[in-house]
Amino acid sequence: MIKKESVLSFFFFSGSKSLVFFTPLAILWLLGDDYYVLVEQKFATSLLLWPVLALGMTSAYSYFFLEQNDHKFVQFYYRYLLIILCFISLLCLGVYFGESRSYENVYTPFIIFLMCFSYFVSTTYKCNSDVVRSSSFDALPYVFFFLFLVISVWNNGFGFVFMMLILLLMLFYTFLLPRKLIAQQDGISQTSVSLEILNSFTSQDIKHYLSKGLHSFIVSWIAIAVVMFPRVFMADFATLDESKELYLALRFGTFFVLIYQFIQIKMYVKVFKISTGNMKKILLLYWLIVCSILAVLTLLEFSLSYYFAILYTAMWIMVSMLELQVVRRGVQMAVVRGVLLLSPAIAVLFFIEGFYLFIVFSIVLLSLYLFVQAYSVYKMQFSLQIMAIPVMASIGLLYYV
Repeated sequence: MIKKESVLSFFFFSGSKSLVFFTPLAILWLLGDDYYVLVEQKFATSLLLWPVLALGMTSAYSYFFLEQNDHKFVQFYYRYLLIILCFISLLCLGVYFGESRSYENVYTPFIIFLMCFSYFVSTTYKCNSDVVRSSSFDALPYVFFFLFLVISVWNNGFGFVFMMLILLLMLFYTFLLPRKLIAQQDGISQTSVSLEILNSFTSQDIKHYLSKGLHSFIVSWIAIAVVMFPRVFMADFATLDESKELYLALRFGTFFVLIYQFIQIKMYVKVFKISTGNMKKILLLYWLIVCSILAVLTLLEFSLSYYFAILYTAMWIMVSMLELQVVRRGVQMAVVRGVLLLSPAIAVLFFIEGFYLFIVFSIVLLSLYLFVQAYSVYKMQFSLQIMAIPVMASIGLLYYV
């Protein structure tokens, strides 16, 4: 019998992710193509930049909390978040007042602020398999930026006031949250939590946390960079109409990411600790489903953008699945070495001309990264087996091109 809690979690998760899915489409409907393409590009750029400030702390949280059961890390985690949020707040103010007080200059730093806050807090609840809170915080950057954008277009001054209100509220929440978490953990009141308890981590602990986080950051950022590559640079290789169609197709593809995220949050610990045999079975079933969807798109003669979006999204999900195994097994540096060997391939980008070649290059780049991940975690034979179907699906892309 399905538990009431599971049903509630699913519907709350669906509602929260619907906001993520439809908010950019609302911008398209209200403000037009130019704003839509600009906002999609700004979000992609922010997704590429916020991990640089996070320095792998969100990835390291899973390791220290689930594997090491180190509760001192939780205290350090939120102290670190408070520092970077203060830095980004000052950056937002500096950018806004530095050049004609234009809200457009604040887009990227404000989105980065929202992402740092939301994804740090979301990770805490994700590791506790709390779908409701985790999915709610995941949706915050999209909801608050949409409100900020609409208010700013209507009145620049009101937009600034709204941004300041959000900055202050999130800083205050970040300051109070560690006290609340420790009180819940120890079964005491929040007023009983002293500063000594809040700062119980030592300088040696900090070095250890930053070292582990840095390793996680390098791998996770490379994964994000490869995945966000088409979204960030698309406008440089495509017309406004082509960019709009591909962004819409990729947004349609995120529907499958939402399903994966729900399963990952609900079964985070099991996914994190999955065995090699079970991973092979899951990936085989997963790619059979993906190929079935691609076959239907081909038969119904959907455009190249939609075939690319589904294939790219499927690879994106696989990157996320393998990244958990990379962190769990501590083979981050093996991934880095593999990426360094393949990095000369990036030079091909400077010789690409046209939308179609850009799409093919994006798929090839992501396929190479998937192989590096798989080879770093598993043996060569297993890596070739799990990569066979994605490569065949990628070859099918040439049918369109």
